[in-house]
Amino acid sequence: MNGQAYGTKQIHVALLDANGSLYNPPVTKSISVNYQSSGGGYQTPVGDYIAVGFPSSGSLILPSNDTLQVYTNYASPSGGYQTPTWAYRIDSGFPGYGSPHGGTQITGNYAQNFLDGQTSGGRQIHVALLDSNGSLHNPPVTSTISVNYQTGSQSGSSEPTEIFTFTNAGATGRFGPTQQQINAAYAATNLANKVSITPRESKSGLYPKLVSTKLKHLVPGEVDGEKMRR
Repeated sequence: MNGQAYGTKQIHVALLDANGSLYNPPVTKSISVNYQSSGGGYQTPVGDYIAVGFPSSGSLILPSNDTLQVYTNYASPSGGYQTPTWAYRIDSGFPGYGSPHGGTQITGNYAQNFLDGQTSGGRQIHVALLDSNGSLHNPPVTSTISVNYQTGSQSGSSEPTEIFTFTNAGATGRFGPTQQQINAAYAATNLANKVSITPRESKSGLYPKLVSTKLKHLVPGEVDGEKMRR
């Protein structure tokens, strides 16, 4: 604080990676202090502050632990202390003194389900202490943390796709493979024991085919529901 003028100061710190760069999202913390000289005499005690007790910066937040807790210290102008009034904002900081805080105002130390409705991903949580009128302090008394919010929901699900690869089972000519050739060709595949061949007299054959749907059944003489023509 050497060289700073006396008075209330906002101290902001940020964690850096091995290259000296900010993390994405940034991992930060802010506090407010009251800086006074060391020349003796009465010193104004450290003043108003707000700090996030839960979650800690960098935490994983799920719907099951979606609670914001703060610790505050605020003395009203008339003396004594009051139930803390504060506000929080998601992903955007608070404006300067004199502007509406624009956040969600809370009385007490807890805000439940504070990330409800947010999409999954990194989130910046900004909190600010309010005075007895619900206004920002001058200068604002704030704190910021970063969290990873995951809703745990899926944007829809679909039945897994299974691919079946058909071959001629090593057979050539108009009669196609025998059942023994079929069994041998598909023994180590996901078609094992699922393919049968009709008697040769029917003049039916088995055509190679790639499909991307579950195999329900094979109708002798048909491929994909269409009758095979000689």
